[in-house]
Amino acid sequence: MDPADLPRFRRMLAQKGAQQSRAAPVRRVWYDGPEDDLARARLALSESEGIWRLERTAPDDEDAAGAGQSPAVLGEATELSELGENLPEALHPLAVLEGRERRVVLKQSPAVIVGILEGTLRSLTERRPIARLSLDGPAPALATLAEQWAGKYALAAPSAPLAVESWALARSRPIPPLHSGAPLLEEGQSVEEAFLRILGHYTAAVLSWTQTVLAAATLQKTRPREENFDPEPVHQMRVALRRLRSAFSVFKPVIACASVEETKGRLKNFAGILGRARDWDVFLDGLGRGVMESFPAHPAITRLLEAARGRRARHYEALADYLREDAFRRLGVTLVALPLARPWRADAPETRLAVLEAPVIDFARRVLHRRLRRLVADGKDFEALPPPQLHRLRLDTKRLRYACEFFAPLFPNRHAKRFIRRLSKVQDALGQVNDGAVVERLMEELASEETDQIEQAFARGVVSGYAAASARGARKEAGKAWERLNALDPFWE
Repeated sequence: MDPADLPRFRRMLAQKGAQQSRAAPVRRVWYDGPEDDLARARLALSESEGIWRLERTAPDDEDAAGAGQSPAVLGEATELSELGENLPEALHPLAVLEGRERRVVLKQSPAVIVGILEGTLRSLTERRPIARLSLDGPAPALATLAEQWAGKYALAAPSAPLAVESWALARSRPIPPLHSGAPLLEEGQSVEEAFLRILGHYTAAVLSWTQTVLAAATLQKTRPREENFDPEPVHQMRVALRRLRSAFSVFKPVIACASVEETKGRLKNFAGILGRARDWDVFLDGLGRGVMESFPAHPAITRLLEAARGRRARHYEALADYLREDAFRRLGVTLVALPLARPWRADAPETRLAVLEAPVIDFARRVLHRRLRRLVADGKDFEALPPPQLHRLRLDTKRLRYACEFFAPLFPNRHAKRFIRRLSKVQDALGQVNDGAVVERLMEELASEETDQIEQAFARGVVSGYAAASARGARKEAGKAWERLNALDPFWE
């Protein structure tokens, strides 16, 4: 919670007659080695009142915990030696949290306990006020309260545990993001358990990129013509968001309900804002760079690319504005609350509940078979397909690829990686074919710029010509990739 909003939140609790405990002082110090050995291993070591704690700061492949969940405590002891032999020999303090914590019991049935931690997180050179809430009680009640409060207060799902935030403060860096690779599903899991693991995994990944993307947006605002600009943060946030949205699509037959549909709509809006910034990244780093290399000193091309960088900076600013708004904070809280609320179970028929509780592997086979069948049908007569059908085929390929990545761990054979790799080749090649349509849209966006119309028409014509030539070559590559994909048997059969 924004510390500035905490007094108003506490007044609300007092008005509702909540029972508050006396505030207890808190002082916790985090440590690491000189080479950030623990941070690189996704671990954190801290001490409070003589008790040392070692915890995992990010879920491993077999951990179902996701965003909003407390980090896994690997051990607590009064002596460091009791926590294992792999700790750094030389430990240095990173940051210290000093504050107070109280417990608040809400007068409702069943009871809910709210933990309120407020204080200051400081390193040698920086300090930051913090306020963290923790909720304990029946899952549906927690989900309801979290969503209600997110609409009234500056409440957000944390992008990382406090241990990671302390490291970032000490190193003057953004919170390090999580990878967006697929989580490890297990054959014995139910359909619902598999969905919740995927949901938690990608929600955590999306939120973890927030500070890095905001830092990139700040750089775009202050230095929009920076030639060595790194577009990777927006790309990775978009990848994680795409996989998150794909999870809702894959599991739609068993989670469809009004609440989920509303969440999907908000995710789609977020994807649109993110996608507009990413499209300019792709253009400037790809086709735009190629055009500039061919016309290094042409004033029309130079001015067009300068205008393109300006457009990218505006879309980055719009993305940063969204990430700071209530809408994004509320979306994060909703995603964290979904595993608690499980709204798809309300009024669900027995047949749906049975599927939710059935082993995921059979569900996976049905999903993969259905998506492959649609891909094959849409790819019939591949060589003769016009651009709109190729675009649809690219979307089919992407949907099947994400589903394959979700479910591949359930089928431990060497064919899965090969199948996914060939799917990716088809998707990438078809993406290059579709780049022409994207470029035309971007050029139309630039048409509103106040520039010499004849000069702009020339530059846009050059760019469109490059896009068309690139698309022709990509189509040939897509045809070869399509043939190689069709030569494989599905790995799930």
